[in-house]
Amino acid sequence: MRFLPILFAATAAVTAQSPLQTTFAGGNGQSGNMFEVVATATGAGVTIQYFDVNTNSTAPADFEVYTLAGSYAGQENNAGAWTLVGSAAGVPCNGFGVATLLPICVDLYVAPGATQSFYVTHSDSNIMAYTDGTATGSLYVSNADLEFYEGSGHAYPFLSNFNPRVWNGNINYAVGNTAGAGCSFASKENYGSGCGNVSYASFYEQLASAAMDLDGQKIDALNTGAGYLVQTVPSLGGITQGPAAVIVPAGDDDFIDTATIGGMLGIFVGSNGNISRGAANGNGFVPSVATMLGNANEGIYAWTDLHSTSGGGSGDIYYEESGTVATVTYLAVAGWNTGVGNTIQMVWDTATGNFSIEFENLNLANPEDWLVGYSPAGANLDPGPTDLSGLTGGNILLTGASDSSALELNSNRPLIGANWDLTTDYIDAVSPIAITFFGDRSPVAVPFTAIGIAALGCDINLATALGSASAANVGGSATTTIAIPNNPALAGAKLSAQSICLSIQNLGGLLSSNGLEGTLGN
Repeated sequence: MRFLPILFAATAAVTAQSPLQTTFAGGNGQSGNMFEVVATATGAGVTIQYFDVNTNSTAPADFEVYTLAGSYAGQENNAGAWTLVGSAAGVPCNGFGVATLLPICVDLYVAPGATQSFYVTHSDSNIMAYTDGTATGSLYVSNADLEFYEGSGHAYPFLSNFNPRVWNGNINYAVGNTAGAGCSFASKENYGSGCGNVSYASFYEQLASAAMDLDGQKIDALNTGAGYLVQTVPSLGGITQGPAAVIVPAGDDDFIDTATIGGMLGIFVGSNGNISRGAANGNGFVPSVATMLGNANEGIYAWTDLHSTSGGGSGDIYYEESGTVATVTYLAVAGWNTGVGNTIQMVWDTATGNFSIEFENLNLANPEDWLVGYSPAGANLDPGPTDLSGLTGGNILLTGASDSSALELNSNRPLIGANWDLTTDYIDAVSPIAITFFGDRSPVAVPFTAIGIAALGCDINLATALGSASAANVGGSATTTIAIPNNPALAGAKLSAQSICLSIQNLGGLLSSNGLEGTLGN
């Protein structure tokens, strides 16, 4: 690691606690949020630099940031009271629960004891994930420099008022008045690919409502003991509830424990076309791949925003059990605020794990996407979407019993004056450590076989190696931490990295990760 002090010449110690994180819990969403911050009266004030947000999407999106001095109370729907700080088009969103950098330089000083209001928004509804609060204007989180208060959610641009709502994200700032210095956005980019055994236990497809092509189809999933064999077959039609079925009294955006209506199989039924086993998953109405893959409980999904009779809409949700088999029928349940029904039936054998999802008479004008699939309990890897309507004839999908991945290197953004944590995941169990090499990014991947190492499918992603650091393998992960000095002159500096570990998966005895390039900034 000797090269690092040379590269990052040490300067004054950091005093800021930036960023101030609110939460990334989500649970609700709209176009944007208004909120207030207060610089602590005993400090030097802060300069708000930029924001990271929590999104319900991974599609590129356009964002805007507005501000006004003091409290925004009474100005929620008055566009003329707000000043546009800036906008950014085509921002690559990282999806729910992961910070998405907004490359909009706020560069605004908030004096000690002063209140400043912000409105972070997007022109599409529900793109911004936020959390229901307890009281508008109440202190939610703070540190020695800055206080953040619960605010409100809004439809774009300055419409509707949903209170109280907690904006999800990071407030990046500098202590003192540095306004005018601008922003140098720290970033990290993964490039190339790692090698190693890859399998996925989950599967899914997300479709716009108008593009939903599973009407009249049935997805069958057979548990092979080594994962699921998944195929799609024509529905026989005439879906209805069985003679022993009872209505699930689910409210809007609700999850019901079927034990409360006589169930004995541990099934929980969501009002929005998703069911789980063991306990309830989240009751959000906006389908999210990241949420599905991260839910705490095993689940089957035909997720869209539904509105049954018991929740104030039309159509009923029915539940019945026969031995170890649970059947959930959404019988002509309306899409939210449409009055037009959707019929879905899910059958889950809790003994074998086999399940099916069947569709009939769907409403192609539902207000939200459809997310159809399956995911085991806990955090799961993203396998990418599968065209489920294409799993017909001899076409099948085979999932894994559990997730495994190629060796992967990831990090937070390398912020000046903070720690840069580089984490290597999916390390082979035989390797006691992972070694991370630092250097210059290679414009092309060079196979290890080209230098005589028989690690088939593994590549070199660095053009030079300036140094290295090792970290212990703990449960398949190892983290190397670099302290970046608080030196503004480092802004824009780039450094790339790649990790390797020992392995018995190939004759060369090693696995290599993807490459990662960090650009230092604030």
